[in-house]
Amino acid sequence: MKNSIPVLSEKALMASEKGDHIKAADYYREALKIAPDSPSLYYNLALELDASGNTDGALNALSQALEYNSSDPDIFAEKGRILLDAGEYEEAEENIASALKLDPEHPYALNNMGVLSFLKKEYDDALIYFLDAVKVKKDFADAWFNLADTYSVIGDDRGEKAARKKFEKLNER
Repeated sequence: MKNSIPVLSEKALMASEKGDHIKAADYYREALKIAPDSPSLYYNLALELDASGNTDGALNALSQALEYNSSDPDIFAEKGRILLDAGEYEEAEENIASALKLDPEHPYALNNMGVLSFLKKEYDDALIYFLDAVKVKKDFADAWFNLADTYSVIGDDRGEKAARKKFEKLNER
């Protein structure tokens, strides 16, 4: 029986869960031969490529996904995150801003915009973005951690202590 997209996606998911991101990426590439205009397959391919350390491949896959769906905030947010991790701050900010334009309450985009603001030493802006991120997604450990760091930098010991406590509680799970 010939592999279908659901079968290949399931195989990719199983490979990814085992930590074999290269094999998972191969399954997504095979699925893209069947559906070469699927933004979700390009998005999933990008996640696996990024997890395997192939930043350029991940960014290329996300660019492909955006060619087929330029209204998905997750694609912009993920591309922004990868660019942020790569130190490409200007392009990261453009993509994260696009995600927030499409979904002003996108928690990951809010968090990453906060990270960019923090890196630019715009701590008041960073604080707002992190607070918005945890308001939208109360169990967002990374945003709580970033919020604690921001409180620390601005000298708010009470805020830092509360945010760290929340972060630690979330990490106990």
